[in-house]
Amino acid sequence: MTQNEFLTTMGKILGKLDPEERKDILADYTEHFYSGLEEGKTEEEITRSLGNPVMLAKAQIAESMINRAESDRTPGNIVQAVLATVSLSLFNIIFIIGPFFGLLGGLIGLWAGAVSLSISGIATLGGLIFSSFVREQVAISGISIWFYIFAGIGASALGALATIGMWFLSKGFAGATLKYIKLNISIVKKRSNINE
Repeated sequence: MTQNEFLTTMGKILGKLDPEERKDILADYTEHFYSGLEEGKTEEEITRSLGNPVMLAKAQIAESMINRAESDRTPGNIVQAVLATVSLSLFNIIFIIGPFFGLLGGLIGLWAGAVSLSISGIATLGGLIFSSFVREQVAISGISIWFYIFAGIGASALGALATIGMWFLSKGFAGATLKYIKLNISIVKKRSNINE
């Protein structure tokens, strides 16, 4: 494969990136060719030493998505980083997609529990207030009204604490996900013999 073929192949795949970032990456690989040619290597030897341009480009895209997700940890950026990493190999489908969506499902379930606990406390207090206006339609059983007041306040407070805890757990999950996919990329690079 010639230098032109190598860079053209990479350039097509890197089209998903910002033009400036794409230009910088291609300039780095052009520099590899320039240095190799000065050392007396042929273009074919240089392309063999660099590796597969498709895999190199996909790895560059994955790293770019990870960097974007690290600087702006929105759910969309993290999912894009995960999906870009999955495109590197079949190995990644098994070891990234499964654990990511399994843990994400658990996280969503915990969020639902925390929010519903807050809502149930507020609903208990709201029901108590509502029942005082329509005494004949709503009957509060023989339990003391103080029980309902403290149960509503307690559930609301516990839900608020759980929601705060879920906020920190979600931030930790995002950070751990990014570290895990970085580790995975380094494993795939070693297996594919891809040079940086």
